[in-house]
Amino acid sequence: MIHLYAFVAGLDAKPEPPLDVVDVGGLAAVVGPVGTSPPEPLRHGLVVEELRASAEAILPARYGEDFLDLDALRRAVEPVAGVLRSRLERLGGLVEVGVRVVARDDEQPDGRPRDGRAYLESRYAPYARRKALERNLHAHLLERARDARLATPREDAVLLDASYLVPTGDVESFARDVAASAAAWPELATVCTGPWAPYSFSEEG
Repeated sequence: MIHLYAFVAGLDAKPEPPLDVVDVGGLAAVVGPVGTSPPEPLRHGLVVEELRASAEAILPARYGEDFLDLDALRRAVEPVAGVLRSRLERLGGLVEVGVRVVARDDEQPDGRPRDGRAYLESRYAPYARRKALERNLHAHLLERARDARLATPREDAVLLDASYLVPTGDVESFARDVAASAAAWPELATVCTGPWAPYSFSEEG
């Protein structure tokens, strides 16, 4: 069994064993042995990030992409090699930066609403804030990015959860812009993370 980590282009140096780079449908695929159990998600992520730092372009595979052998991998990849190659070329020189905005603890509702109207207002408030952040902060950051993905928040406290595709050389200035733009909402906590391999953009949005 082999585990697929990513497809890469312009890799500075071949990864150390047990990792290997193999040609699959004209693509350079980084693979490693599965052994008795699949690689842990943390190890998968660490390998992908090491590859990101040393490759001109990376198309990360989702965790759990395991194949019986190289022939099985080639049979799976070759029919879609052209699509994967186009995605890899599109991601050349680009990385993912995450931006997450949450309500601070002292901004969270305390106790039960006094009446029905107060309850409805408390339920509407996070929605209204999300829309305001999307119209302002997200729209502004999107102008600086090549692409973006908005995740659907699963908690009321999470007001914006977005990923941006940014040129590698622009990461620091992008992060400064996030901090400067977020200053308009001092009551909220904004966290900018990355650069990461472009997981959110490895498939067509």
